[in-house]
Amino acid sequence: MTNCQKKEKNYPQQKILQGFTFVELLVVLVTMVLLFSVGYANYRDFYVRELLNSAANSLKADLRLAQSYAGSGVKPSSGCTILDGYRIRVDTTAQAYYIEPVCDGSALTAIKTIGMGTSIYINAPSVNPILFKVVTKGTNIIQGSTVIILAYVENLQPAYKQFWQTYGAKSINVTIGKGGEIY
Repeated sequence: MTNCQKKEKNYPQQKILQGFTFVELLVVLVTMVLLFSVGYANYRDFYVRELLNSAANSLKADLRLAQSYAGSGVKPSSGCTILDGYRIRVDTTAQAYYIEPVCDGSALTAIKTIGMGTSIYINAPSVNPILFKVVTKGTNIIQGSTVIILAYVENLQPAYKQFWQTYGAKSINVTIGKGGEIY
């Protein structure tokens, strides 16, 4: 036996501990919280954008419906001798808009009422109501165009409406031209 071999002693094997240290757990937890926060913020932004796009597309479809009825001269079933057209009237108090036939110079009962829900604020256009005249005679918009603004507002209390009007919010515009163009 050599000197080296004599000096070797059999020490008991140390037990290998299994598991994670507190620092490792903390790093994983912080990383998960950051990823969740970024993901939630992006999801929230996507949700608001899609909510506004959906409301704008519905409004455009309803504008085209009124335009189509007026263009084809579709009269209501009763109470209409001479059809002047169909109009879209925005009511900011009720947060809704109405599609109404206009006959003999006055509007009849709405054929469709659309409420905006709890998070979408609809702003009245400069020309309200917007009248689509019969047989391609255009609209009642004198010059240029008018804009209906749809905005996402968390809480539709009057103070929040004032805040939105002052500082802005996520919004989308629907524009109607004097010739009836909708974009």
